[in-house]
Amino acid sequence: MSHKLVLLSCVTMFAIGCAGPPTSLTPAQPEPAAMASGKTGRELLRASERKQGTDWNRYRKVEVAYDGEWSTFPKLTQPVLVDPDFRGSSEEIYRPGAGVVEQVHEGPGGTKTVRRVRGSDEIEVGYNGEPSDDPEV
Repeated sequence: MSHKLVLLSCVTMFAIGCAGPPTSLTPAQPEPAAMASGKTGRELLRASERKQGTDWNRYRKVEVAYDGEWSTFPKLTQPVLVDPDFRGSSEEIYRPGAGVVEQVHEGPGGTKTVRRVRGSDEIEVGYNGEPSDDPEV
């Protein structure tokens, strides 16, 4: 009986070892410079400001647009944040001086809007023009 258990263990370990690509075929993922620096996001933003000679909070408005798909990992670990039915493209407006973030996300389920105000509990989320009162959202 013990020979069968040892054989089964060896076969199982061999199968697990063969389950992924060989290490030589897996490209090394470089660590982003931001993570390697050990600095917080706020510290990195301040360093960027100094380098550009600009104080981020003096901007009245910054607009950013994204288009693409979320990878599988965030969908599995943060499904409410990703909200895949309402994420394909995003347009975001930041008003740093006022501390306001406004986002419009488009996806197969329609349009999701988000508005947040820094330093307050004011967060508004809406789906297809209807406000959401779901606390998790």
